[in-house]
Amino acid sequence: MRRLIVNCMVVLMCCFSMISVAYGTEERADTAASPQTYRIRPQAPYDPRLLIDAFLVSNDEVAFYILDSEQGGYLIQTDRIGNTRNIVWVKNYFSKDSDIVYCTKTDDCYFLGAMNHEEGKGEIIAVSIRTGEVLRRFALDFTVLEMTSIPDGICVFGATSTENTADLRMLQLNLDFDVLVDKIILSTERNVDPRYVLPSPSAVAEEHLFIQVDRQPLGGARSTDYLYCFNLDGTIKWEIILPNNLAIRSISVNDKNIFLFGYTGDINERNILENHKATVLCYSHEGEQMWQNVYSETAQFYYGASNDNLCVGASGIDGGTTYLCVIDNHGTTQKLWAEGIENSEDRGMFLTPDNHVLILCQNDTSQFIISYDLEELLKE
Repeated sequence: MRRLIVNCMVVLMCCFSMISVAYGTEERADTAASPQTYRIRPQAPYDPRLLIDAFLVSNDEVAFYILDSEQGGYLIQTDRIGNTRNIVWVKNYFSKDSDIVYCTKTDDCYFLGAMNHEEGKGEIIAVSIRTGEVLRRFALDFTVLEMTSIPDGICVFGATSTENTADLRMLQLNLDFDVLVDKIILSTERNVDPRYVLPSPSAVAEEHLFIQVDRQPLGGARSTDYLYCFNLDGTIKWEIILPNNLAIRSISVNDKNIFLFGYTGDINERNILENHKATVLCYSHEGEQMWQNVYSETAQFYYGASNDNLCVGASGIDGGTTYLCVIDNHGTTQKLWAEGIENSEDRGMFLTPDNHVLILCQNDTSQFIISYDLEELLKE
């Protein structure tokens, strides 16, 4: 379930002063050549080892989500070089059992999405940037699988199930929380285990939604993975069956291509993939396979991002070493390298509009942001 969100964004700004706690910050300037490592040093009552997720919200806004079983969740919002802007208790907005899985913002509002990890259901709220006041709420009466942004609104994927079926539901809201679309977009056959019909990664282009769906047959056979292209009204434009030795961790799109990041391997006698190799698979917006790259240097690409000219995959391996790979639209590998902080774990990788790669990670004492200037990096 933690694959939610693909594209989930979390942030709150320093103007939420009524709910922030005291913190210390050391102002720094982003002037040195890449890579640069920035340590987050908020003086707050939380254990940094409880970091759940980290997100890029805008070109200059990063957020770390901490979940404490005693205190509930915290959002630690910084700029992208680690200067702390605010720390916020999520319990001021949602129940203690809720996880933040989505955020976007307009000029005057933040839109936060949460999922209750006990019940599976969720809620979306609009929060005033100026005052921190909750302006409106929208309760979700189904099991939430993922939330993502669409042009001028929010899209929620969810599941409803019976003993023999599991339906994939799509709900679209505008930013006033008016319902634009609410429909079942996929329904399983009776020979499919309803517990395993789940969307995993998804991505949004200007007019289409792309989502991977796993279908697990009854009896323990290996699942069949599909890539779907939906129109924004919820109708299917096309669907393709993905290679059966491929597992997808992340999806990203640009104006030309769809990039699937994950791994390939050998299927053993128990229908499990082994001997993993990191893989990037590229399709056109019409569903035509363009290229596939496989890398033996690392076992997977857990994170992926793209812009108009290239895509970036990151392994997300625990233990301090992350492999990153830059590939252009034609499938040519521009650079493959390893980076990391000793004994750290990755919690996110992002590509900013000004061509910086940010890796968000943690160790036992702190969170870190590692920043690469791609233009400088690719000159080497």
